[in-house]
Amino acid sequence: MSVGLGMGRGWANAAVCIAVVQFAAAGCTRASGNEARRAERDPEREAISARALARLAPGTLVEVRLEDSISLRHNHAGEAVRATVTEDVSSPHGGIVIPSGSRVKLRITALEPQQVVLWVTELTMRGKQYVVHGRVDSPPATVRRQSAKPDVVVLRGTRVVFPLDRALTVATR
Repeated sequence: MSVGLGMGRGWANAAVCIAVVQFAAAGCTRASGNEARRAERDPEREAISARALARLAPGTLVEVRLEDSISLRHNHAGEAVRATVTEDVSSPHGGIVIPSGSRVKLRITALEPQQVVLWVTELTMRGKQYVVHGRVDSPPATVRRQSAKPDVVVLRGTRVVFPLDRALTVATR
């Protein structure tokens, strides 16, 4: 009889050992799965931390040179106008946020003999596009009187300055 009980305890001990091993193995699998997920996230975190973010406050001035002429005779409100940033725009901490040569897209919002208004809509730099907002009121214009009806012209190459209406945050690297 004692032999039978001993074998019963042996089987019970073996069953408990097997259960412990299975439980531990399941925990290891979960742990290794969590470690794998963490490892998957690490490159993402490294990429984000490697990229520095810079912010320009509303009101920051940006100077651009128009690449297109604007004419009362040939253009109308709603048309796009291209421009290029003429000088680097730096953050208060000294880093360049908008490099010279960045591309800017504007829209003609008013085009009348006494008023030309442009609205800044987009900035492209370092291969990435950003939605920006700014207003250019009355860029320097020339009035041409080649006929009874004068033509108001903003010449290609005209430099204009606009303030950012909203904060702009960009990746600098």
